[in-house]
Amino acid sequence: FGRYSWTDEFTLLPGLPLSGSTLYTNSKQYMVSNIRVVSPTKVNEVRFGYTQLYNTSSQELAGKRNVIKELGLPVNSDDPLGWGIPAIGGTGWNLGLSPFGNDSNGPFVLNDKIAQILDNFSWVHGKHSLRFGGEYRWDVFNNAGNQFTRPQFTFDSSYTANPSTLAGGNSAADFLLGTISRTDLAIGSASGDFKSNTLAFYLDDTYKVTPKLTVTVGMRWEMVQPWKDGLQHEVNYQFKTGLPSAVNVDPSLHPVLVRTGSGDFYAGVGFRYNGLQTARDGRLGDRLMSTD
Repeated sequence: FGRYSWTDEFTLLPGLPLSGSTLYTNSKQYMVSNIRVVSPTKVNEVRFGYTQLYNTSSQELAGKRNVIKELGLPVNSDDPLGWGIPAIGGTGWNLGLSPFGNDSNGPFVLNDKIAQILDNFSWVHGKHSLRFGGEYRWDVFNNAGNQFTRPQFTFDSSYTANPSTLAGGNSAADFLLGTISRTDLAIGSASGDFKSNTLAFYLDDTYKVTPKLTVTVGMRWEMVQPWKDGLQHEVNYQFKTGLPSAVNVDPSLHPVLVRTGSGDFYAGVGFRYNGLQTARDGRLGDRLMSTD
């Protein structure tokens, strides 16, 4: 038996010219199975499945026009999915004007994959009806994006307000003067490439003790790996003395931030933690967590 299914959807949510947002989803699923009668008392089923999901929430100009570069803004705009118009807004647009530009959210991108294979064997033996088998599953969760990947400029009317009363200003007038009151901007787009393997086995027996009494017993064992980030952006805490206390004046006992991989903790990272201990020496393994 086999099955293939898919979906491919694109939605444009319009706004002011060139300022709309988009939602795109593409998903595929494959499944094939085989049931084999080995003997009158033995049947084996093997099944394989694969699912892929791609989903992105972005802007109308994504991949088409790099407005940030055209405006000459000192902002990294290398990711085409993040292209769009900066958000221009404020709290005092009291001339009846709407804020403009793209929303500061996104892009958000998912590219997930799941592969699964399992086998079930059934065996009727005397008063016993046995079933046993196993399963292997491979999960990949790719994700990227966050808020303020494009800058958001806020004009709050403070520069055109009455300096004595701080009233009477207008955000649109502040905008025309080029007097920005606030800028929000992400250092970069967050991303991860998480992978995990799952392995499971089971055995159960339906035992007909007497014509009026049937007993069913079984057990299942599962091993689920913690996630491993292929991009090595993942960070976890290492506590030196059990649970941390609310106040600990000894810095040597403070938790250590541990990053996946080895070498410089801040390699490829555009920010720094202030006053926190860091390490990137493999002390917590590739997955920063032990497999139970």
